[in-house]
Amino acid sequence: DLFQTKSKVLQLRMQELWRHSNKVAAICYVLARNDRRFNADEAMLIGLLHDIGVAAIVNQAAFYPDLAMDKRSMDHAIANLRGAVGGSILEMWNFRNEFVVAARESEEWMRNDREKPDYCDLVLVAQLHGLVGTEQALTLPALNEVPALKRLGLEELTPKQSLKILAAAESLIEDTETLLKV
Repeated sequence: DLFQTKSKVLQLRMQELWRHSNKVAAICYVLARNDRRFNADEAMLIGLLHDIGVAAIVNQAAFYPDLAMDKRSMDHAIANLRGAVGGSILEMWNFRNEFVVAARESEEWMRNDREKPDYCDLVLVAQLHGLVGTEQALTLPALNEVPALKRLGLEELTPKQSLKILAAAESLIEDTETLLKV
């Protein structure tokens, strides 16, 4: 229900957000499945919830039609509030710290304040994989520049391996969409 709104403009944003979250979740699952440090099911759920703040912001925008209709203002509000709002929601819902950190820091591409990899690192790498070939990818750091990739031990990741990850995730995305009837 969180991904539903009566505004057609906002509903399009919600559908885009759902597709993004679903794709990130599937890629997180595929990455975690091959890494014993992570639980693949938890990685998938964290990937699905990493942008929960965006859903809340879009839902609230329905009460401010002028904001909702102004793409630039909406993008600005989302960029500035997504992490804090998402982290607060997951804290309020009593999710573990791994979920909260991923929601708060999933857009901090160059975060480099830890030695060991965490679920947020999976989300960062999954997002960059999920954006391959999009216009948005051109505005983000290259995958090999992101510290999360090294922490995960994937600095030697080849384009061929990346394509395998995306192919495995596509199948999972289709399965999830069927399961959730999206």
